[in-house]
Amino acid sequence: MGRLAVALLVWLAAGTAGAQEEEEAAPAPAPAAETPAAAPQAEAALPLEGMEEPVDIEYPVAKQEIGVRLGAQLGLSSLTPGGFRIGAIYLYRLDDNTWFDGEAATSFGSGSSECFYSRAESLTLVCNHGGLDGFSMGLSGGVRMFFAPRPSGFHPYVRAGAGLSYAGFSGDGVSGAVLFGYGGAGLRFRVAPRLAVGGEALLLLGPGLYDSGLGLRLLGGLVVQFGVEFAL
Repeated sequence: MGRLAVALLVWLAAGTAGAQEEEEAAPAPAPAAETPAAAPQAEAALPLEGMEEPVDIEYPVAKQEIGVRLGAQLGLSSLTPGGFRIGAIYLYRLDDNTWFDGEAATSFGSGSSECFYSRAESLTLVCNHGGLDGFSMGLSGGVRMFFAPRPSGFHPYVRAGAGLSYAGFSGDGVSGAVLFGYGGAGLRFRVAPRLAVGGEALLLLGPGLYDSGLGLRLLGGLVVQFGVEFAL
């Protein structure tokens, strides 16, 4: 009886130890997978400080433009030079609709002699030059105001300003200085992002001081010219 009790106790002790070993040998549960944090959204690209905005070359008139002109000048008085005219222009934007408009121009006409001393006027020098006679060279400055472009693509404008020019008639040895004002209108048409073509008509008017005893005279002229303008 005593041996049976001892054997039972040994069996129970061995079973308890085996259960503990199985619990210790069981693998620990795997930790729950962590959800990766959402990647921060990329910040919107910002322009670098100091970087200039791109130039909109599709705008009808650039901030600065240069151009050349070819045309004709018609003298409306006997001492106003006329003939073939060539010039260069410079535009600089002053506000949304107005540009400074500078021009250097020269005209080439006939050099024939058309002056004579009139006995009827006490031997005073009288000149009867035609509208395409003489030579002139001058500088002018003013403003050009643009109106809204038309659906057809034409861009109308008006010009006005003042200038100073040299006038001469080589056939008679007569020359003088002319202070003139001008005004007129024109049209442009942009044919490429940086290139426009156009034409205009101008009226010139002002006093001229001549040598050879001619003195102060009122001069007038009409200019019709065409050209191209390039955006800078």
